[in-house]
Amino acid sequence: MLPSKAVVLLMCCLFLGNARSKLTSDVQRELEKILQELMDNEAAEEDPEISEDNDDIDITSRTSRKDTYEIAKAAIEEAKKQLEEEFLKRNEYYINGTDRLPGGETASSMAGLNDLQYGSEGEHEENRTLIALFATRILLDNNFNSSFERLLEDKNVTRAFSEEEGECDNNNEPISHLSCSDANKSEYRTINGSCNNIDNPLWGVTFTAQIRILQAEYDNELDSPRTTGVNGVPLPSARTVSTNVLRNASDIQTPNDPIRSVMAMAWGQFLDHDITETPMSHGRLDSNVGCCVLPEKKRNTRETQCFAIKIEPNDHHFTTDCMDLVRSLPTRENPCKPGVREQINAVTAFIDGSAVYGSEDKLAKRLRLKSGGAMRTVNANGSKVLPENDDSACVLNTPKKAHCLLAGDIRVNENPFLGSLHTAFVLYHNKLAERFATTNSSLTDEEIYQMTRKIIGAIIQHVTFSAWLPDVIGADAMKKYQLLSTQTDPYKRGTNPSIQNEFSTATLRHGHSMVITELLRLNDRFEVQNQSFPLENVFFKPDLLFEQVPQLVRWISTFPCKKTDPFMVEAVQDRLFNGLDLAALNIQRGREHGLPSYTKYRKLCNLSIPKDFDDLEDHIDLLKKKLETAYDHVDDIDLFAGAMSEKNSADDANIGNTFSCLLALQFKALKEGDRYWYERNGPEGFSPAQLENIQNVRLSKIFCEVFGLKDIQENIFRIPKITDLEPCSDLEGIDVNLWNLK
Repeated sequence: MLPSKAVVLLMCCLFLGNARSKLTSDVQRELEKILQELMDNEAAEEDPEISEDNDDIDITSRTSRKDTYEIAKAAIEEAKKQLEEEFLKRNEYYINGTDRLPGGETASSMAGLNDLQYGSEGEHEENRTLIALFATRILLDNNFNSSFERLLEDKNVTRAFSEEEGECDNNNEPISHLSCSDANKSEYRTINGSCNNIDNPLWGVTFTAQIRILQAEYDNELDSPRTTGVNGVPLPSARTVSTNVLRNASDIQTPNDPIRSVMAMAWGQFLDHDITETPMSHGRLDSNVGCCVLPEKKRNTRETQCFAIKIEPNDHHFTTDCMDLVRSLPTRENPCKPGVREQINAVTAFIDGSAVYGSEDKLAKRLRLKSGGAMRTVNANGSKVLPENDDSACVLNTPKKAHCLLAGDIRVNENPFLGSLHTAFVLYHNKLAERFATTNSSLTDEEIYQMTRKIIGAIIQHVTFSAWLPDVIGADAMKKYQLLSTQTDPYKRGTNPSIQNEFSTATLRHGHSMVITELLRLNDRFEVQNQSFPLENVFFKPDLLFEQVPQLVRWISTFPCKKTDPFMVEAVQDRLFNGLDLAALNIQRGREHGLPSYTKYRKLCNLSIPKDFDDLEDHIDLLKKKLETAYDHVDDIDLFAGAMSEKNSADDANIGNTFSCLLALQFKALKEGDRYWYERNGPEGFSPAQLENIQNVRLSKIFCEVFGLKDIQENIFRIPKITDLEPCSDLEGIDVNLWNLK
């Protein structure tokens, strides 16, 4: 081993000699104490197997096992001091008004309405994650190890992190105190998704880390968003990519889809909210973080929470230089080891109706009537509507004619077509619950609730896989990725159903180009009523769900959405929530999460890998030129921008090859990794007769029953011809007599 004096010099260089570490006095004293102990330790003799002339040897191999452990422990203590500084800084932002409590109609305030108030659990996880990230950064900044990869492999560093976390086993894995003995026997899934997989009870669970298909590519390998291209050139502003690539200046309204209804778009968003929710970082007391309100220099120092989008001076719409983007709440893949910044999924990953019932027990109980297995509703204008939430959850008009809606997902108030689906499933739940109670008076509230919830979840799964997904990726992809219904049990206990970061951050956002510009209402003869409602005027305003909902639903079911193409309408590209660009946010969010470039996902999916812009074989010439104008190198292209601008993968598909592959990979995992998948036999699934009944139920039948429609087309995702409309009575519904619970 090295002589003790050499060790001293080495550690001095690591900690005391580097100004970037910014050590506090007490931590410095602790380090000096460690150094003194090393000087007094004559056991630190020179290792004859290590040559002092070999500069490529890992630093950890030049110090004793105790040395690297103590260094890591000291870095963790310094990280705690940095967290204290971070807390004081956030407190100052709250006091001086940079961060504001939810409320109002500014872009940042309205965006905050869509975000989960995660409370103490989220704050605790953010704090623990920041300590781990700060400590890792200290080690890397001080050249503690020759690479991030080697640091992760250092057992003594892992030991220090594991001891700091506390709840870790001998293999440096988190200790779970969760018991699945009851869930293993239950025919009903838990509210938060726990124990779905008995061997891995936290897979797909509420408030756990999203997983990745490809490793994160942060600028500093750890947590800094991707901002630099392969040639060292800064990536173009996300807003610049949005306006130069994903905007059609010659047709800013974009064409309508010739065959798909608004419901095709609405279902995609409802499904998205059932399986993904990425919470953002908050300020003190759950305030909305302010980024663009800060001067640029100070804005750039708020790196743990802000990654604002630069707006060029010649922008065609915005007159400011900045668009807010608050960073996602950080977490760790494994809290017992150092690792990169990961993001949370705040809802269950499973297609289980959590958007209706909630993803945690407290909310689920709040939504229940606690009688007859029913869900809570209230009367309004002669109709049943969702229960009342706090006034801060939406934007209410004056005088107040509605209330903010409470549902299983916080985003229920975002727009009326999303709210209509939430309403439909709650009302259908109550209809089924009432029928169960009438059929068998001995059933308890809990029995009726759980059975009805299980049926609703199965219907959502069936609609998604039988009607919506084939329309998105096409028949060939459904077959290729084994997504079609079969007679064999699809469950594979080794498949992790957790949401993939690429899926939530880019792939499932393809539907944003389908968003329409205005809402209409149709009478019972399917004639347009006089008034239309611009989309930007109804964000977070639930008024339309309190009057003439059947008229709104007829329009959602029969009128076209926008065609899925690279372009978005002005309502979401320039005027989202009164001042945001949805396409730019998607691109920036991908960079913030450290998603690799578009070409690397082409390689993952065994698709052709372009060597230059002319080599983009899934793009038309116009889009090739647009991408070349925006980016310095083809390997710089962001996943969302590259995949959104592809041609459709097949005539019956709605997206290109890259998104089709990534979408299929996630839905395959959601099917094979769900022990309660609806096509399984009991007790987790259904009997053959029950399954056949569920498979015959159409979404259109549910709308008929709950909104009093008389005629509708069978496939609600398709624009109907007049001959496609049929009496609602001809459509099959759930036969509760097939469920003999006692």
